[in-house]
Amino acid sequence: MSRKWIWWVSMTVAVWLSTPAHAQEDVCLFQVDLSNAATASGWDYFTTTAQTADQTINLTDQSGNSVSGVTAHIGEGWCYANYTDGTSNPSPVDGVTVPQNVYKDRYRCSNWGNRNPWLHKIEGLPAADYKVTLFTGSGSAAVNWKAEVWVDSGDGSGETQTINIEFGAGGSDSADVTIDATSDVLWIRDYGYDSDPLTHNFRQAASGYVIRGTDSNASPVADAGLDDEVIDEDNNGTETVTLDGSGSSDSDGSIVSWVWTENAQQIATGETAQVSLAVGTHEVTLTVTDDDGATDQDTVTVTVNGIVCLFQVDLSSTATASGWDYFTTTAQTADETIGLTDQSGNALAGVTAHIGEGWCSYSYTDGTSDPSPADGITVPQNVYKDRYRCSTWGNRSPWLHKIENLPPATYRVTLFTGANSSAVDWKAEVWADTGDGNGETQTTNIEFGAGDSDSVEVTINAMNDVLWIRDYGYDPDPVNHNGRQSASGYIVRGISSTSSVIAPVADAGQGGIVEDEDGTDSESVTLDGSGSWDYDGSVVSWVWSEGETPIATGETAEVSLSVGTHVITLTVTDDDDATGQDTVTVTVLAQGALWGYFVDYATGNDANAGTSEGTPWQHCPGDPNATGVAASTSLAAGDTVYFRTDTTYVMSADGITLNASGESGHPIVFDGSTWGGNDPCILTGNNALVSGIGRGLTDGGNTRSHLVIRGFEFHDIGGYADNDPIWETTDPVTSPPGGVGISLTGSGEDIVVEDCRFSEIGQWLNLAPMTDTSSVTGAGISLRNNTDVAILDCDFTRTRMGVSLKPTTTIENILIQGCNFHNYMVWLIDAAPAATGAAFSNVVIDGCLFHDHYEHDQSNWQGYGDAPHTDGIFLRTTGLNSTWDVTIRNSVWYSDQSSSGGTASIYLSQGSSATIYNCVFMSDTKSMAAILVGFDKPVGATQTVRVLNNTFYGGYRCLILDGNADAYDIRNNLFCRTIGYEPVSVKLSSLTGLAMDNNLFYATDPARCVYYNGYRTLAAWQSVSGQDANSCWADPLLTNVGVGAPSTWDITPTSSSPALGAGFDLS
Repeated sequence: MSRKWIWWVSMTVAVWLSTPAHAQEDVCLFQVDLSNAATASGWDYFTTTAQTADQTINLTDQSGNSVSGVTAHIGEGWCYANYTDGTSNPSPVDGVTVPQNVYKDRYRCSNWGNRNPWLHKIEGLPAADYKVTLFTGSGSAAVNWKAEVWVDSGDGSGETQTINIEFGAGGSDSADVTIDATSDVLWIRDYGYDSDPLTHNFRQAASGYVIRGTDSNASPVADAGLDDEVIDEDNNGTETVTLDGSGSSDSDGSIVSWVWTENAQQIATGETAQVSLAVGTHEVTLTVTDDDGATDQDTVTVTVNGIVCLFQVDLSSTATASGWDYFTTTAQTADETIGLTDQSGNALAGVTAHIGEGWCSYSYTDGTSDPSPADGITVPQNVYKDRYRCSTWGNRSPWLHKIENLPPATYRVTLFTGANSSAVDWKAEVWADTGDGNGETQTTNIEFGAGDSDSVEVTINAMNDVLWIRDYGYDPDPVNHNGRQSASGYIVRGISSTSSVIAPVADAGQGGIVEDEDGTDSESVTLDGSGSWDYDGSVVSWVWSEGETPIATGETAEVSLSVGTHVITLTVTDDDDATGQDTVTVTVLAQGALWGYFVDYATGNDANAGTSEGTPWQHCPGDPNATGVAASTSLAAGDTVYFRTDTTYVMSADGITLNASGESGHPIVFDGSTWGGNDPCILTGNNALVSGIGRGLTDGGNTRSHLVIRGFEFHDIGGYADNDPIWETTDPVTSPPGGVGISLTGSGEDIVVEDCRFSEIGQWLNLAPMTDTSSVTGAGISLRNNTDVAILDCDFTRTRMGVSLKPTTTIENILIQGCNFHNYMVWLIDAAPAATGAAFSNVVIDGCLFHDHYEHDQSNWQGYGDAPHTDGIFLRTTGLNSTWDVTIRNSVWYSDQSSSGGTASIYLSQGSSATIYNCVFMSDTKSMAAILVGFDKPVGATQTVRVLNNTFYGGYRCLILDGNADAYDIRNNLFCRTIGYEPVSVKLSSLTGLAMDNNLFYATDPARCVYYNGYRTLAAWQSVSGQDANSCWADPLLTNVGVGAPSTWDITPTSSSPALGAGFDLS
């Protein structure tokens, strides 16, 4: 039975409340001539608040003296002052509202003609249009006078406007001016009238002035609230939305009307209003009106989304896809057959979806599954879903579902079974955490067979929280795990939102280590925040800070950092003004400095920090013997662990577990040759194991990727110590303990092993009481289902296998390059499938040296029983149908020893395929041949063998072709044998698929060029087979062969060699 499930999240409209500004009261600024007052003298300034009727007010001059007899009337937007001291009685004049902080100054200025004027300077007026009015007292002389009014930046150079007033008539005159900015200055130069231009006696100035703003009302400000998205939760085509205009304000009064419209049609009134909106996007306009009749508008965008279903389908029985997959579809109000595609782009037909009344169901009509209806949940399209097997729990091997990027909310997680499931209890766990898998679990139990379900509630507090579902299901066969059943599906439904505005997610990028390359004690570093995002909007600001100090802005930024470690905080702000933060750590190293963790087995202490050469640990993190800081430290991408050179690190039989992975471009590095002296660090188990397998570095069967292991010697791991009592017994030993230098069996990828030496791994000694072929054990490096592994410039000796390749599924992109394999070894490289259907994809053995591994050959075996069957490279199917893509190139085989034994330098057994080219075989003393293709392939398998452009020279057979490969391609080879027997033996029952040509044959007996149903000359072989039409029998005339040890030979053809230019173009 297959299930799909749906997610639904309810969201609320965000509301911000702000206190409206109070309306500003009118304030009058006026000037009164107090020269005749008993309580004061000269001119002074006064202010009073607005009154709606005449009111006698008490004033105080600037000296603090009371001034009585002043009546002020301020109403209907104007004001005037009536000073009744019996001397002056100014006429009513319009007033002006001004802020209390207006600065006023009055002083005499330079003469103008024969007049000595007063200059009034008024600062701090708000930007506005003003009318400036000057007036005289009723007792003034009836003589014309003059004044000038202007505005400038304060230097007195503005354009003047002239005002003329006739004294004695209580006259007044006005001019209009504009203040463009609060920094502008209003000037009034009052020349008045001077009746005595010689002595300036009896000079009269204006009795006062009034400054009135001609536009005294400020417009209101409309605020329609935040844009928002809501969900049609009951799927009826509409959703009720709250519109909020409470953020609107009026600076000099109050708002008296709120009107909401869409497309010029009124849909609501009021400061807040609830409206029903159809599914779709709506632009709603708010128009506000203040108590002076002024208006303003603002718009808000409200999007009503239909339900989107996310569901899971078990596609294991479909013809178009396999395994579990995820699908989404928009809401439907009735059953509707919909076309879906899986994640691989394959069409998936026969799915009926019904979504209505706030839930959705589906029916997958492939004849195999018919899931029950289930509640659904809408989720953002960018929610990341992952489903994979995790480690076993008891006898169960659970599925672990990881769901990321859910909006903050409380969710109900429901798991359910199919009606056809076995009636057995099963278990699941649900929890949320920050992504490390360590959150508190909640357990839900379901009984199979009744289509039961059970639920728990979890809360997502932040966008970077992760929801986990661990589905143990039921395993009816806890031994072999056959027939295990998991839940048919699950639903994650939002039941309450924790926030109406979702904060953005900051991503400060990948930290790391850089070196001060130019020795200036600083380095330029690129900070990258492009991974930041916002679920309900967009990120509009990126600010980078170190401590409290901003150092850069922008999505990416270049900064110069000094030598040292820098913790940099990225603060991102979204278009709702919500913020999120993330940190990145960047270390700038001084030129030539090492950075990382340091391990010194001889002098270190696990209580040390481990982060400097002076504070090393004794043990590496992952070593079960580690304590303190070393034990609690978790390695991360970009870390390097330096082991002190010239030391021996003693491990237990469990070795050191590689307990973390790096990242692409930022591997975790284990280094045994950089820090300290000259010789690499030795990792040893001191043979501290009497049974089982000892390990050096191991992934523990877990997937560990992006690793570099360099510069170590792996020694004495597993097997028996030289002084073990076992060597004193005479009882046969057939299964001694094994050992592995590096064990990578957990499907990791992007791993480099370089410049390492592997010696005495497992039981390697050729001595009694070891008995039979299995009594030599151990492997330098063991790989299982790995991808992108490079084994570079390593040395292997004194172990059963140098490199072991044993996939159960696929091993891919494996490079073994520049390595040296020699002495006391059975199979230098052993490749064999561990399960039917396993594949070897792009396995390349390049530029390696294979030599002198004769000690376990038949003639040299010192133990009991049958000797180990030695081979150089052993490619074997073990009878399992498997796929092979192996290349062996540019490599050399030789033996400086005269003893012979074993099988072949390269043995392709039971259907393994390989391409072998540009290799040299110099007297490699394997009994049967340098290259042996033998035994029939498994039924249904395909085998192709290519032997191209190789040189063979020595006393042993060069090539044996046997079995039933689909194709043999043998061209451009020098087959030279120094004794009177055939260089090549063809034992095929049929020559169909065989292509041999452009080869050079040579031995001491031309009658034995090729063995094919008997010895044959080249001509006879050509005649009977139709092969080798362009081949020849000739001395290859090599530079130096056959004299001295083979390792000293020079197989370069001389200029007279018949091989030159005679080959087939293989390009």
